[in-house]
Amino acid sequence: MSGQRKLTTLEQSELAHTIGLDLFKEKKFREALEKFSLAIELNPKSVDAYISRAHAYQQLALQENKSAACRNLFDLSTRDIIQASKLDPKKKPALVQNAYLLGQQLHENKNFAEAVYQFDLVSTLDPLFINAYIARGNIFLERSQPIQNTADQERVISAAVTEYENALKIDTNNKKALTQLGKTLCMYAARKKAAQQFKYANELFEKSFQVLAQLTKKYPDDAEGFHLLGNTLFMQYELLKNTPQSAKKLADAIKYYNTAYVLNPEHQTNKTNRDIALCELNGGGPPERQHKP
Repeated sequence: MSGQRKLTTLEQSELAHTIGLDLFKEKKFREALEKFSLAIELNPKSVDAYISRAHAYQQLALQENKSAACRNLFDLSTRDIIQASKLDPKKKPALVQNAYLLGQQLHENKNFAEAVYQFDLVSTLDPLFINAYIARGNIFLERSQPIQNTADQERVISAAVTEYENALKIDTNNKKALTQLGKTLCMYAARKKAAQQFKYANELFEKSFQVLAQLTKKYPDDAEGFHLLGNTLFMQYELLKNTPQSAKKLADAIKYYNTAYVLNPEHQTNKTNRDIALCELNGGGPPERQHKP
């Protein structure tokens, strides 16, 4: 009608954004994307439109899964998220949380590269978000398992160690970071032992022990921490067997296994490893079971 007021440019932008949200709810992500882009074209300072378009890009990327288009869509999403955080810094915590949750989802789907990409975005937006470092470390550690090439495997494990260490620079007593770093160093040491690099293996066992000792000192009710300490010392005992230090390593391993047992009698792996250590103390014999990490 001739008497109807014409919408301002900002109002047109808001309308396009609203229509886009309705399309998004209907999972019509490409159509929603077009509306969000129109909203931004009409109002380049529309923070909500940038965020909505980022979410649309993310949903399309998830549909593409591990294709080349997937990375391109995540790149576009990241661009919009960073722009939104610049336009309104107060939105940053919510954007960080969204990227972190998306990274977790991608990790669960075994899309490791894109998960790391999201955790990198988290660190870009908030360098003190400690769980992003731990999450990257966990991914690197998981990726190292099937790698056959020793040099490549060690490079990935080393990357995991670096991530856990970076997390501890933010919070020196973070329980997750201490636990994962201690476990990873022990695993790394075991690999060096298998490769007959005995001196390096012993140094890594010592580092693992120091980290786990810090963990149990800060969290004295953590049965898993004492169990891991027992594992580290028992494996170091096997490395140093028949040397003057070995007897104490074995005795201390049993002590930590016992502490873990008192804290959690239902910890089956701890009970198994303690039995093996006790048999070793008594001169070998049954039970003939493989020591478990």
